[in-house]
Amino acid sequence: MSNYLNPNFITSNGNEVVFRFTDNLRKGEGILIKRTSRSFGLEIKTKYQNKTTPQKIYLTPKLENPDFDLWNQDTQSFICGRVSKEIKSQVDYNNDVLNNLLEELIHIAKTNNVKDGKEIKLIFQTSNIKTKQKPKHYYTLAECTKIHINKLKTDNNTEEAKKSTNYQVYQTFLSKLTKQKQNKKYPRFADIPITNINSEIYSLWCDYLIKELKGTNLLNMQKMFKAVYNKARTNKELRSLNLTEIKFIWENPKSVKRNSNGIVIQDNSDCTEKAISQEEFKTITKYTEMFKPNKKHEVFIDACILQYYLLARPKDIVNLNWGDIHIDENKNIWTWETPHYKMRNKENPKKYSVIIAIPSPAKEILKKYQNTDTRIKGNYVLPLPCNLVEKDYNKNFKYFENKTKKTQEEINKYLKEVDKKLRLHGLLKCKHPLTMYTFRHSIITHLIEKHIPSDQIALWACTSVEMIYSHYIDKTKIANSYQDIFNDTTM
Repeated sequence: MSNYLNPNFITSNGNEVVFRFTDNLRKGEGILIKRTSRSFGLEIKTKYQNKTTPQKIYLTPKLENPDFDLWNQDTQSFICGRVSKEIKSQVDYNNDVLNNLLEELIHIAKTNNVKDGKEIKLIFQTSNIKTKQKPKHYYTLAECTKIHINKLKTDNNTEEAKKSTNYQVYQTFLSKLTKQKQNKKYPRFADIPITNINSEIYSLWCDYLIKELKGTNLLNMQKMFKAVYNKARTNKELRSLNLTEIKFIWENPKSVKRNSNGIVIQDNSDCTEKAISQEEFKTITKYTEMFKPNKKHEVFIDACILQYYLLARPKDIVNLNWGDIHIDENKNIWTWETPHYKMRNKENPKKYSVIIAIPSPAKEILKKYQNTDTRIKGNYVLPLPCNLVEKDYNKNFKYFENKTKKTQEEINKYLKEVDKKLRLHGLLKCKHPLTMYTFRHSIITHLIEKHIPSDQIALWACTSVEMIYSHYIDKTKIANSYQDIFNDTTM
């Protein structure tokens, strides 16, 4: 496996300087590794424009009792699993020494008119700059994840804030990190210094998720990796790390597209493929008439149809409450008030609420369940499994959250049967299988196709214009539609 963490620098005369720590230096250079013929140090390699043979010179970092059994060439760092605090402290210290040395050398390269690595080394040795002997605390990917989890748990002290489950997906991410067993294919991601994270490491993480974990929870685990890094970058407590912005790119071998120069093309061409067509949705609205499901499964179908018309997230529909539905009998106007998803656990969620008019088809479904099922323990609309138990969130919030999630899973499981049956009859042709999220994705896609402004859709859907643009809009179609304007003969 190649080294992914080797910073490089282009000199004023176009030579490339590559920095690489290695435990396989020639004798006489670096730190001698006990019981071996190898030694450890920093290799500074200059690739000249006008020479075929590169120049290699070496520097010896001032490490403290390093254990080279813990050295990982791929992450360019010392890594450790479950070890004593003493060993971990030593590992952290030495990793910071390496990071600080690199920072100093790159600073020299950027602020001086150097020609090659030899000049960088000379300036370093003759200047007053010395590698810090008491470096700043060394943070791993796992440590940064813990910091963010604790922040989510403690940022607010209100009762509503305590009910937030935003941290749980980060907890799942942390669990996957810490449970990973190191092998020759992948570094132990939990122990990678946050300062060493880059797009290549992210690509390795994605590869690990697919090949080792069979793609379980793939999308969320990809998002969490990027989120943890970006949260660390903006965290005031970690400002001293000087983390730079990274554009994480994952090359999926099955779908990678490149231009004529071999550069990966990033696009959203499959955005609309995740949605069902308007005709397919109409078919699903008639599903109960065509296939006569039992009462429980009929509620599942109704939940998905409601989700479509209300642009709602699965959780919003599963826990849909009559207290958020306002009925004007005189004008026959029904509205649904919902707080923005990201703000629902704030001290005053109503402050961030959005009110949308309920379309007639959705209104008919709501009337169907109005005052009809005495099994519902709260003021919930649909007689779903999670709404048939007495809920006291103050006593056991996590329990009821899990009940909600299990109901969503049960609906998605049934949608697999619906998907199979519709395809068997030639009534469904979309590339992605049906899930609850299909219906939210579809309505947003259909509104875009009707040329409704993105800011208006974002308001109705309680999301951002950025999310609409990045996850729902096919940029190729936008480009083509702009060209079509000028093909119009009336212009």
